[in-house]
Amino acid sequence: MIPCTLDHEASSLLGKWLSPLSEIHIHTIRDQISTFKKDSENPITEYLMHPKSLFISLTAASSTMTDEELIEYVLDGLGHEYKEFTTSLHLRPSLSFDEFYDLLVKEEQVFKKMSLVSVSTGVYRASTDPQTQFNIERGSPTTPINTMDIEGKDEVMNANIDVVDDAQT
Repeated sequence: MIPCTLDHEASSLLGKWLSPLSEIHIHTIRDQISTFKKDSENPITEYLMHPKSLFISLTAASSTMTDEELIEYVLDGLGHEYKEFTTSLHLRPSLSFDEFYDLLVKEEQVFKKMSLVSVSTGVYRASTDPQTQFNIERGSPTTPINTMDIEGKDEVMNANIDVVDDAQT
């Protein structure tokens, strides 16, 4: 039983009893937001969903966090490949999380396009560059291709590749 005669008193008393739990919960949520890091295997939309849902939980728990704070935490968790994007955002006036979300999704699309262009350009250069001719004595290229820069490198490393020297045919 709650020793109160009015709803207001009961609500106030319940708030006092539950507030330590709420404060711990709020602190835990804030900590999760501030330490969340992007996994390089997952798309940016998946990365953004977790901190946004935690942000909504904070709001539901009557705690406040601004969009700017949330954006800063998300930027901190992105990693070095988003360094230029992060720098450019610091030059902009404040923006909402939804605007930030749209910009970050577009940035990921640009990354994907650039990686496809750089891989196809690298393959073209390797096929037309005279310095990539095969060393017949060793049977290997004199200019090795760096497979670390190729998307799907695991498949490239595990593939059986037959090399044909066009000069010999």
